[in-house]
Amino acid sequence: MIDKQKILALVKTNFKTTGRVTVDDQGLVSVTGNCELTQKITKLPVQFDHVVGDFNCTRSQLESLEGAPQSVDGWFSCSYSELESLLGAPQSVGNHFYCYSTTLKSLLGAPRSVGGDFDCLATTLESLAGAPQSVGGKFYCSYDRSLGLLPLLLIKDLKGVSIGNDTVNSILNRYLGQGRDGIIPCAAELHKAGYGSNAKL
Repeated sequence: MIDKQKILALVKTNFKTTGRVTVDDQGLVSVTGNCELTQKITKLPVQFDHVVGDFNCTRSQLESLEGAPQSVDGWFSCSYSELESLLGAPQSVGNHFYCYSTTLKSLLGAPRSVGGDFDCLATTLESLAGAPQSVGGKFYCSYDRSLGLLPLLLIKDLKGVSIGNDTVNSILNRYLGQGRDGIIPCAAELHKAGYGSNAKL
């Protein structure tokens, strides 16, 4: 039996919200406004479904995104946390998605669709596996010579790439929107410019 009042109490204790908060018969929480985590906790105490506004769990001690909403119409931020994985993250984000300054190794679990920018700067990424299928803004990432960057060409609707290396940025941005057709010529240009280690999927 779902105790809706207990769930609502957990939301009130751990989050600052605007708009209406509801709990369905499965215990899933929806918010018609914004939702911000206010406690230093390692795990979200309730399971969210949909947030109409923004969802902010920045500067928390979260070790997992289990419980995060599966769709957010505004922006979502889990930056400055202890996360090593994006598993549990929303699969649809209407605006920007921020996961910078974390200890992420890959992007597995990242949203399939992001309407704005995708920002994973200052992370410890070893792979872009799991990157979103579509990004409506720019993709921000810290540069690493061993990081394969060709998956960026497969992201639909991407408006630009900024990864902290002007030469590599310039090459990648020339081939955005070409999908798989751009992979071979982009890889060849990266090799010619001395960035062959980045020319991999």
